[in-house]
Amino acid sequence: MDDGREFNSGWWLFIEKVKEPEIRMEETFLENLEETFNRESVKMEDEFRLYPEWDSLALLSLMAMINEEYDITISRANFEECQTLGDLLNLIKQSLNSKDR
Repeated sequence: MDDGREFNSGWWLFIEKVKEPEIRMEETFLENLEETFNRESVKMEDEFRLYPEWDSLALLSLMAMINEEYDITISRANFEECQTLGDLLNLIKQSLNSKDR
C-alpha cells in the first residue's frame, strides 16, 4: 500500500528547488550590503538610513552595487519610498520583473 511518502518527499523537493533562487538572491543581496556598508551583518528589516555609515557616499555605493549586480537603475522617487532593506530588495525584484517583459 502506498502511503504517499514518495510523492510528498518529491513534492517537497520541488518546492525547495523553486524557492532556492529567491533564497540565494536574498543571501547575495545581504552579503553585498554588508560589504557596501562595511558592516558585519545586516537584516532585511533594517532601516538602512539609520546606519551610522549612511551618508551620500554610502548612497552612491549602494546605487553602484545595485546597478552592477542587477543591471538596473532605481529612480530617486522609488528609492525614497524604501524604508528597510526588505523594501529595497522588493523594489529590485519589481524592477527586474518589469525589465524581463
